[in-house]
Amino acid sequence: MTQHAEKSLSVDVPNFTLYFGSGSAVNPDRVFLRLELVPRVDTDTDAAYAERYYAPFNDRFFAMAADPAFEAYVSDSAYARGAQAPSGLRYFFDGTEANMEAAASAVRELAAQWSGFVDAADEVPPPRAAEIARRDAVIRRVAADSSPDNANRARVFGAEAFARTKNLLCGELP
Repeated sequence: MTQHAEKSLSVDVPNFTLYFGSGSAVNPDRVFLRLELVPRVDTDTDAAYAERYYAPFNDRFFAMAADPAFEAYVSDSAYARGAQAPSGLRYFFDGTEANMEAAASAVRELAAQWSGFVDAADEVPPPRAAEIARRDAVIRRVAADSSPDNANRARVFGAEAFARTKNLLCGELP
């Protein structure tokens, strides 16, 4: 576990999420990027949290939204749409060298921002850290059980390996 990932367990900073791949059932011939910070609070009721952690993502969000090479991915799953973090990046794009570099640049930029958030954060008291860990575990389980990508994972991995991947997504190690 990296230093930042380890510290992120004891601070109230959103979780960094990155999915990068291809071959989805929705758009099988294009690359998919999901890059976002999963909030650890209700951002509808904590405007300061939303501003602190999501305002820096806005520039990249709007830049990619304006780029015709990047097609916004909008899921037909109510769960997936509802779970998207503020300013989350979810795009399909062709795997050209220029597009791959643009995606990699977004990952590097936003990972560095997240790392800075973690470095600057004060550790929370153990009871709050335990509360955050419980909430994170529930979010991971719901995501693993409800993801619209489950059909792809089951088809690619087979039933047994798919069950293991869901458990790994939930933080359960073999």
